[in-house]
Amino acid sequence: MGKRKSTIILFTVLSICVLLNPVKGEAYVLNSQKMTSPKSITYFNNSSIIKEKLDSYMTYATKWNYSGSQVKVGKSIGAVGVEIKNSYDNRNTGAYATTYYTSKHSAKIVYYRAFKNTSATNKRETVVHEVGHTIGLSHTQSKNNSSSVMRKTKFNGKAYPLSDDKKGVNAKY
Repeated sequence: MGKRKSTIILFTVLSICVLLNPVKGEAYVLNSQKMTSPKSITYFNNSSIIKEKLDSYMTYATKWNYSGSQVKVGKSIGAVGVEIKNSYDNRNTGAYATTYYTSKHSAKIVYYRAFKNTSATNKRETVVHEVGHTIGLSHTQSKNNSSSVMRKTKFNGKAYPLSDDKKGVNAKY
């Protein structure tokens, strides 16, 4: 009986320790896409972005250049060798933007009417979010919305990668 009692006490103590000190899991979600050379990603704003006067928001793509980042994002002057091509489509799709992979070397982000009609803060966050998709992140688990710009719905007012986003990119690359 003494051994059984000791086992129960040990199990109880371990259970309490786990409940009081839960292991923090990561909530980032990686997508199956992976750009061939993520260390140097460039973006290009086509004429539709410039015509709609949205090109200044696209500079927020470089927010992925945080200290310790595994990728660097910069602007390209022309379309040669471009890895992210930004364009605007005036359709009302119910989305702010959509990211498409066109090859292992490039992606296309299309911004829609909802993007143009939202606040400047939401536009900046949308750009960072969509570039996160091109780098390889999917929408985060809902429990981690406050530490990720990759949330599926609504905005958190942050136009830069948050702690979970950084962990996800570093895990992928």
